[in-house]
Amino acid sequence: MTGHNPFTLPVTDPVLIFAIVLSAIMAIPVLFRRTNIPPIVGMIIFGIIIGPHALHVLNEGQVMELFGKVGLLYIMFLAGLEIEFVEFRKNSKASIIFGLLSFSVPFALGYGASYYLLEFDFVAASLVGILLASNTLIAFPLIGSLGLSKTSAVTTAVSGTVIADTLVLIILAFLTTMLNGDGEGGFITFLISFSVFTFVIFFLLPKLSSWFFRNVTLDGTTQYLFVFTMLFVSAFAAELAGAEPIIGAFFAGLALNRLIPHSSTLMNRIDFVGNSLFIPFFLISVGMLIRLDILWMGYLPLVYAVALIILAIAGKWIAAYITKLLFKHTTNEMQTIFGLSSARAAATLAVALIGMRYGVISDDLFNATIFLIMVSSLFSSWHTQRYGKRLAIEEKQKEPEETTTLSQRILVPIANPATVKKLIDLAIMIHNPKSADPIYSLAVVKDDKDARKHLAAIQPILEEVKSHAAASGVRVEGFNRLDANIPEAIVKTTLELNASTLILGWSGRDADLSRIFGYMFEAILKATYNQVIISNLPKPLETTAQITVLVPPNASLEYGFKPWVNTLVMLSKEMTAPLMFYANERDYPAIKQQFKFFGIQLKDQNKGYNTDDFLAQHQQTKQKLFVLINARQNSLSYNLHHWNLTYKIPQLLPDQNVLMIYPEQSDLMTPAP
Repeated sequence: MTGHNPFTLPVTDPVLIFAIVLSAIMAIPVLFRRTNIPPIVGMIIFGIIIGPHALHVLNEGQVMELFGKVGLLYIMFLAGLEIEFVEFRKNSKASIIFGLLSFSVPFALGYGASYYLLEFDFVAASLVGILLASNTLIAFPLIGSLGLSKTSAVTTAVSGTVIADTLVLIILAFLTTMLNGDGEGGFITFLISFSVFTFVIFFLLPKLSSWFFRNVTLDGTTQYLFVFTMLFVSAFAAELAGAEPIIGAFFAGLALNRLIPHSSTLMNRIDFVGNSLFIPFFLISVGMLIRLDILWMGYLPLVYAVALIILAIAGKWIAAYITKLLFKHTTNEMQTIFGLSSARAAATLAVALIGMRYGVISDDLFNATIFLIMVSSLFSSWHTQRYGKRLAIEEKQKEPEETTTLSQRILVPIANPATVKKLIDLAIMIHNPKSADPIYSLAVVKDDKDARKHLAAIQPILEEVKSHAAASGVRVEGFNRLDANIPEAIVKTTLELNASTLILGWSGRDADLSRIFGYMFEAILKATYNQVIISNLPKPLETTAQITVLVPPNASLEYGFKPWVNTLVMLSKEMTAPLMFYANERDYPAIKQQFKFFGIQLKDQNKGYNTDDFLAQHQQTKQKLFVLINARQNSLSYNLHHWNLTYKIPQLLPDQNVLMIYPEQSDLMTPAP
């Protein structure tokens, strides 16, 4: 019996399909490295060449269809995860207005040209209008690679895209009910089901996810699988509600945004899997849709194609330009917004297929739509990379000087294997991404007869720390140290490394903290001038809903005021959690000004310095991170009552996430060890 030849074209063997596509995904970035052509364009071109309308190496079979859909959903999910809510709140008006313009201008051009010039009826002209109004964030991976995903321009483009596509899908649902003869009842049913879906995603999904992260034993695989599952459940729920799955994927990203810090190991895994596998599959599948044969199928498809391309590009450019004028965007911001919003793929194809199914869109117009997808996808990728690079340089020059020059040498002494990952995660969150310095971990072993045995036991912990941090894309350098005096060894290493911040773990199991502080913490505080953070983290930091900060009087006058504010800025951005201060009225304006320097607007977020109200916060159901800004003795903000809170924290804040921050002091003010 003769077996099937796996090399017969088109290839149908799933193993060989994977081998071909993965080889291309690996080779294309290398081949295009010395050209100005973005690898994304290379993926689309490769899809055209091997697709059913060119060499026909691959068919649009189940494998490509499945992975292509997953890739599209992944792009939208990442777009939701990457949105910086601080930037969105700051630019919400720009996002909404651009979204409305991005829909209405292309829709008006497409509808007007179809209805008045081509004499299409209302439904056909409306379908052409929404076909031009939709867009797909094909070039979004380019933005991530340029480090622009959290900028105001990209936030405006991404949010505007979702607003435009949502309007497209609502109008499409209305037109479909007209074509089906369902009347107003079908459209009202859609609005109700979509509203219920939105409530479930934004209200119930965050609560379920927060409970899961807090209560289920998590390893990296379990976390990733949970997030991956929620992505597809949300996409399917959107489909059940009558919307496109891409809306569900984007909404899932928004709902989980706060629970997945950008610098976390989980986010690194999500990025890695999407950008190395699923998104390239999607780009290749887009190329496979493109039909080059329409070039010789007569003049009408080409005429339609040219008209659609001109109207599509003009519509999105006008929307971006009006937004620029209204909100004083720079040219590079405007062109990046335009580039991101100019590609058409999934939603456009969905509209065209529905029009074909009901006989409203002709074969010539459908072929022209496929040509529009090809040209707009290639143009969007090229244009976004060109102006995205310029915008990246522009953003770099706009950054506050302190964000790039602030020293960020963090030392984490480790002892307890159960808490070491939490300490490293905290260090990763507050580590300045602009800093070239690694995070340093230190294992101190008492210099006695059992030293060799303890050194052997600590080595696997150091290796685990390196591996855990590497999964987040952060470098960790580990040190062993033999010393008879553990606090002295920590202090010496801090001085040798010129560390700016020292993170110490406290298990919270010993209620009598005076013994601990009397021996170790106070010894370290007296012998160093660094910022010292003492942490007790029984719950995952990513589930934090609010950061509550108690600030002693005169804290803004301290030498180390700016560094601890910067620490809170980094925590707030990573957790996307609001801050609530309990600070003296004289200190809060300085705190507010410093946050403004880093782009965070604090409004009515100060309750006044009141320790009782601060401690009472633990009775509320919201998951909070309690931050106690303390002070070394003899410093400007030292207060005996405030200092004594340190020893009472185990009883006053049971089972709560707590950070006690001792600000950096001038070395002239600190006695030598």
